[in-house]
Amino acid sequence: MALTKKQLEYQREWRKQNPKKFAQQQQKTKESLNRKLEEDLNFFVNYTYKSLKSGASARNISFRLSKRQLYNFVITHPRCELSGRLLTRKTGCPNRFSVDRINSRYGYSIKNIQAVVRLYNMAKGDNSDDVMTELCKDVAKHSQKK
Repeated sequence: MALTKKQLEYQREWRKQNPKKFAQQQQKTKESLNRKLEEDLNFFVNYTYKSLKSGASARNISFRLSKRQLYNFVITHPRCELSGRLLTRKTGCPNRFSVDRINSRYGYSIKNIQAVVRLYNMAKGDNSDDVMTELCKDVAKHSQKK
């Protein structure tokens, strides 16, 4: 249900007059969301599904996944398919579960996704796994020289 113009104006005014209370409310809401994502698998899948679907729509990427497919995917992929790290649903953790498109030229489908740590997915962007693997090898070699 959408708020009326009067209600929106009241909220804006309240936020201006109560910045500390508003910040506290935002923090509590964030903490509650993070707790639900970590503790409730169904909530995590629903949240991830909506996020993937809206992101795909915004970027004009095809999306052919059902919630059931995503749920089964999450429970059957406890480890990152590239690093082998154990995946978590904990917000802020570098090993947080992330859905990556294997080939970035194609959309989200059960055949074109893999479970990876969020950090990898963010770094990968639109690059291929091969490009990222070569970069990681170069980083490992260079760090051994130091």
